Amino acid sequence: MGSQLITASDDSYSQSWATDSGESLHVLTGHQGPINDVALALDGRWIASASNDGTVRIWDTQNFNLVTVLKGHVGAVRCCAALPDGTLIPVK
Repeated sequence: MGSQLITASDDSYSQSWATDSGESLHVLTGHQGPINDVALALDGRWIASASNDGTVRIWDTQNFNLVTVLKGHVGAVRCCAALPDGTLIPVK
């Protein structure tokens, strides 16, 4: 498979797209509000999506399954970022 692009959208889901054909490959659903940002770990193992619903969702890039939902924000989460080594920051 060639290169992919991950998008964020006001329609509450993210998608991965084949950059060579423009075909939608995977739809990441579950947020209850617009998605403001997505981040791909530099090692390519996971995608994070930040939403107006106050959560960040972590997705496995091998099968595009939901790994976890990070909760705790009172308002919208506007952005997210990947650490250079691809690890997640532990939540206590």
